[in-house]
Amino acid sequence: MNRKALAVLIATVASPAQAFQTHLPSIRGNDNAGTTFNINRNSATTRSISSLNLSIDEVVFDFIPSIVSLDKLQASLATIATSAGDVTLGIGGPELLVPASIVFGTLYALSFPPEDYIVGNEPYLRGQYDPNLARSYYSKRPLLVLRRALQLFRLSNGFLTNILFDKYILRDSEKNIDKRAVELLELIQNIGPTAIKVGQALSVRSDLIPAAYAGALSELQDNVPPFSSVQAQEVLKSELGAKRYGMLKKIDLDKPVASASIGQVYRGFADVENAEGKKEEVEIAVKVQRPNALAGIALDLFI
Repeated sequence: MNRKALAVLIATVASPAQAFQTHLPSIRGNDNAGTTFNINRNSATTRSISSLNLSIDEVVFDFIPSIVSLDKLQASLATIATSAGDVTLGIGGPELLVPASIVFGTLYALSFPPEDYIVGNEPYLRGQYDPNLARSYYSKRPLLVLRRALQLFRLSNGFLTNILFDKYILRDSEKNIDKRAVELLELIQNIGPTAIKVGQALSVRSDLIPAAYAGALSELQDNVPPFSSVQAQEVLKSELGAKRYGMLKKIDLDKPVASASIGQVYRGFADVENAEGKKEEVEIAVKVQRPNALAGIALDLFI
């Protein structure tokens, strides 16, 4: 990496807006056809990114800030700058390095979506799966799909890299199979309900996957990591309403009795009328669905 490119990148990490205003007006380059172009902050550039039909100027100052926060972008660029070292890219000067770094940093930042990014994004009613409705819904929300796709790629690339390493470098897929089985289990748990459901189905199909994998995935049958009890209480209050929630005299929210892919069960007590019309306290099982389960599953199925 040449000194000018590194200086631009470091300046960008420290203060993106100031860096671009300082460096972009002086950056020149040429395309593959030899046509010289200028990138100038103060005048609209004519250089377009064909896939989006946006100029670099528009991408840097308008498009990217609209889809990812400046703090996340700075953090991503800091990671790039830290790992850049003295690597020579051989793809030209900063006129290519800076936009490429911005794009990569943006995609990396987008792979860490906020926890509530899918809240309310349910393309169809519960129990009424409709792929056509989902296609129409998500085609109008490309950023939602992009965030999840990038998140899935980030979560899974380590496991996939290890599998390829075992197969093509070590040339022995069986050597680390027990370790890879544990990694697969952790990956599925991190991805969420859709992957957990698939993992549960595969755990009993040792004819389709290696026995070590099936054995590891069998934990998903009765040992799925629970979501927080705070979230469970919020869901109960929201779904039951104040009156019915008040009927729950006791409920142990500290620890669920069981946790599954879609929900988890708590032990509780409630006042109910018996056959004689008198109220009595009885023990009940309270099942709570995972927050945003439908929104998450619908999005994963679409992808």
